[in-house]
Amino acid sequence: MSHEPTSGAVAGSSAALTLRGAAAVVTGSSTGIGRAIALALVRSGADVAISYRTGESDARTLAQEVQSMGRRAAVYRLDLADPASIAALAAGVQRDFGHVDVWVNNAGADILTGSVADLPDLAKLDLLLTVDLRGTVLASWEAARLMRQQPRGGVIINMSWDHC
Repeated sequence: MSHEPTSGAVAGSSAALTLRGAAAVVTGSSTGIGRAIALALVRSGADVAISYRTGESDARTLAQEVQSMGRRAAVYRLDLADPASIAALAAGVQRDFGHVDVWVNNAGADILTGSVADLPDLAKLDLLLTVDLRGTVLASWEAARLMRQQPRGGVIINMSWDHC
């Protein structure tokens, strides 16, 4: 079976994208927007790599939900501040899925809530640069390295938000 995304009809649209057989990575997918993205990819036919930094239980619950929908799921711990963790995610995805067609960089540092909210502004900036910028670039490089090995490549989607 080919793992190439194909176009096909979906109820309510004339020619929506189907990801039947595709493998997708969503960083920060144990909760919130990342979880919603992962589920949308699964509903479109993709298998999904779920990553978390602190929410392992939520990630495993999502994996069970994905599997109940008839798709494959794998769970990985990811710390975007650690290049070795990013490389381990890519290696795990390659091992477990054999390819990656969609890589969504959704994870990021939350500097507005929790104990991090009380950090000085410069410490918050350092965290944002390490996780949201450097970590996202390193993850994109890993994704591109994997996708270059595939005949049809893949797509990398980078998410961002306003840290007001």
